[in-house]
Amino acid sequence: LVLKHTGRISGQQRRTVLEVMRHDNEKHCYLVCSGWGEASEWYRNIRQNPEAEIEIGRQRMKAIAMRLPQHEAEKEMGHYARRYPTAYRWLATRLLGRRATGEAQEFAELTRAVPVIGLLQLNYREPGNENQQIRKA
Repeated sequence: LVLKHTGRISGQQRRTVLEVMRHDNEKHCYLVCSGWGEASEWYRNIRQNPEAEIEIGRQRMKAIAMRLPQHEAEKEMGHYARRYPTAYRWLATRLLGRRATGEAQEFAELTRAVPVIGLLQLNYREPGNENQQIRKA
């Protein structure tokens, strides 16, 4: 996923490539995390201005970024650990400074350091349902 966001100081457009933890088809939301924690420039930018654009393959869409509540972030980190155990172990070991265990307590600790962000698609309309109201910011 390519996240296009606005620099909080410069006001210039920025692009950041992010790994998608999961796509929630029902909510039309892409879940990503800030692997470098809250100090990541892109994360600091979307905290200042959550309106963004995302690109996935040839698709482009407007989105609004929001940090997931702690309990939802922990749940998503657990799903990520089960789906991508090697990537999870690398991330958790690097950020926590010890070998990853994959336990619920670890998910809680990790998501306090690594924000999990939902990128909610805007202007989304179900295919074939032209009468559906468009979701806006």
